[in-house]
Amino acid sequence: MLHILPHAFYIHTSVPFRRALFQLSPVCALYFWIASLTACSPAPTDKMLFDAATDSANAALTPAAHQQAATLFYKVYESYPASSLAGDAVFQSAKALTSAQQLQQAIERFAVMREKFPSHKDAPLALFLTGFIYNNDLQDSVKAKEVYQTFLSQYPAHELAMSARFELETMGKPPEEVVPKVQLDTSAHGVHH
Repeated sequence: MLHILPHAFYIHTSVPFRRALFQLSPVCALYFWIASLTACSPAPTDKMLFDAATDSANAALTPAAHQQAATLFYKVYESYPASSLAGDAVFQSAKALTSAQQLQQAIERFAVMREKFPSHKDAPLALFLTGFIYNNDLQDSVKAKEVYQTFLSQYPAHELAMSARFELETMGKPPEEVVPKVQLDTSAHGVHH
């Protein structure tokens, strides 16, 4: 039975360690040997974690999978807070939480992103998306108005400033008042009944 263990097992383990493992089943011995090797391997880098999180997010089809991607992205920030990828990781974590419908957590992550990385290229978008979630998902017009006003005061020339103004102007209005109805003149288009 022991012949199923790889030759490297015999080279990379001590005799007392092998004796102790042989008292277990061969499958358990192999498991413990692999675990002992991986325990000695170097920790993943920020880029490795970020790439794994990105792969997870790209493959996510369910809220649980988006939640897992969010956790992986946030692990980059927690493990490497000074990394050049940390701001992107927190932002992507918040976006994944939005996809997982964990909206309060997403808002909290957007806040972390803006607080820890205020000059990050996506800091304005994080603030705008916070207002959008409050207005369109949580129907909290008071908080949404506050966030959009903050956005406009901090980023008056940002490409999303017009969208923030539109959100403020249309807040609380039914869709039929926001999007004007287009009436087609059927005779002008050659349509006859």
